[in-house]
Amino acid sequence: MQPDLRNCTWYRERSCCRQAELESIFKKVKPLQGASENCMRHLNYMICWVCDPLQYNFYSNGWRRLKMCASFCDAVLNACKDAKLKGDYVGVLYPTGAEFCKSRRFDVALNDKDCFSYNGRMPRSDPRWGPSSNAGPDLESFSYLFMLFLCIQFYHRRNVLL
Repeated sequence: MQPDLRNCTWYRERSCCRQAELESIFKKVKPLQGASENCMRHLNYMICWVCDPLQYNFYSNGWRRLKMCASFCDAVLNACKDAKLKGDYVGVLYPTGAEFCKSRRFDVALNDKDCFSYNGRMPRSDPRWGPSSNAGPDLESFSYLFMLFLCIQFYHRRNVLL
């Protein structure tokens, strides 16, 4: 549980990411010129993959590249096509959402399985989250413990590689 998340708040209850990590990521992101509010929202969703408690499902090539769902890449491109990147319209630079995501160094899952996607409406009752409770996570739940184990492994691996 990460109650201090100021961004990606929909993951607060079941996330292993920390606010400092998000600040580090967002600091490196350069805004698109003329980006609409909808575009900025979609880019925010894209960056928040790091907080998704199921992120271990979204990797390919042995934890090297994150897989984005093709439909999500299309949604991001559609939202940002009229913004400019290095003086050109995003929609001209990248004719497909898959090309846009690949340019951001993501793999793309064309079948939309085992990949990251977010539509802005992740209800607390979503079955991926497990039982919903205001009292916090059910520590006796195997799925919660497994997720915690994967978060620890992710951070350990990341620190070893750094």
